[in-house]
Amino acid sequence: MKNKYNFSLLVLVLLIVFLLMYLLNINTEFVTDDYIYQFVFENRMPSSSTRWLSNPLDLFVSMANHWRLWGGRVTVHFLLQFAFLLGRNFFDIFNSLMFVILGLLIYFHINNTKKIKIPLLVVIYAVIFLLVPQPGATIIWKSGSANYLWSSVFILGLTLILKKAYENEFFFKDSIKNRLIIFIYGLFIGCANENTGCALIVSVVLFTIFYRIKYKKIPQWCLCLLSSLSISYIFLLVAPGNYIRGEEMYPNISYDFFSLIEYTLKITKLTDKYIGIILYTSVISFILSFTKKKNISEFIKEYGMQLIFFSFAFISVYSLVLSPAYPERCWIFAFIFLLINIGMNINYFENGKYSILVKKFSIILMIILSFKSISNFSDAYKDIKDTRYCINDHVNQINKQLNKGIKDVSVKNYPSANNKYNAFNYNGYLTYDSSSWTNSWIAKYYGVSSIILDE
Repeated sequence: MKNKYNFSLLVLVLLIVFLLMYLLNINTEFVTDDYIYQFVFENRMPSSSTRWLSNPLDLFVSMANHWRLWGGRVTVHFLLQFAFLLGRNFFDIFNSLMFVILGLLIYFHINNTKKIKIPLLVVIYAVIFLLVPQPGATIIWKSGSANYLWSSVFILGLTLILKKAYENEFFFKDSIKNRLIIFIYGLFIGCANENTGCALIVSVVLFTIFYRIKYKKIPQWCLCLLSSLSISYIFLLVAPGNYIRGEEMYPNISYDFFSLIEYTLKITKLTDKYIGIILYTSVISFILSFTKKKNISEFIKEYGMQLIFFSFAFISVYSLVLSPAYPERCWIFAFIFLLINIGMNINYFENGKYSILVKKFSIILMIILSFKSISNFSDAYKDIKDTRYCINDHVNQINKQLNKGIKDVSVKNYPSANNKYNAFNYNGYLTYDSSSWTNSWIAKYYGVSSIILDE
């Protein structure tokens, strides 16, 4: 009876999280890149030959052009365009579901028990919602969600396999079939994102070393994974589009020694600004859970996965030194793995003399964060909906002009976006220049010759 009650409560929590995210998703209109990926990608600017996505085969042509002309993140953009091909409502459902899965994967990284602890799960969802870097750009914005939310889910699916294997709770059998599966999976996620590809390779190298120390052997599937991640990451880095885009958008970037020092210091300051709370909490929780071991081998056996996850967070951030820009959304990966570290470290107290205190604290924290999340959701929903009303008004203005035979259209009123959960807060929309890339793609989307924002 108790298990049935717990399962019903779990379903209720997951359903509420899904519905809340779905409400934000269905009210978020397309912005910037979302318009581009409705079409078979040809280049940064649309042309007379630019055509709508119409079938799955178009995706392969689109991503081949994308790799050659714009960037190597072909796997996530392939999935993004595939979701767009299936329709707007499918995307909104899928994106909401991916947020639900993200919370569950973080939970299963933290807690090993079969029975789901509802307070812990609610706290995880609340912390993600409240503290994730640039939520409007990482979990709400459609193109951003594919790059950051979806990538995080795919990466956590892999690291959960590593964690279970390391703790000997789940053994990924060394069969030819499993080696092939893990090899293909590595090819898939190795080129999902520049900074995560590097972090994953280093994490798997550390896992291989630590696994060898703990079990006196190295699983062959792990070597298959390492090779496929490396191949995929190289494929991402050598994409000609990376250099074309870099020269076009950041022509004066320098990578000399002093510039790299400057970038490193800047990234350190940004890390403190974007995820300082999570970072310091992670360090403190690790110190509190630390117990002296006789040698490095015992230390690795006990804290190996925490060290790997912390390394992943560290590398995913500082690999940005070689990037021409540091948008806040790139810190989502470090945020997630530091959050996992915090949960894993706190877990050490749960079965000790502080177990009752930890359980009471979890319930109190769940209540406080739930109220805060509801408050933030309410503000976010209102702001996003106001933006949607403005965009709908633009559509009406465009249709009225098209009905009159006007193909060079203009619209009044710029949508306001004041909330951090609003995708329009971080992205461009219409400008007063009809030749700008955003205006050009929006014009292509609505089937007009040009569009401009009218004062």
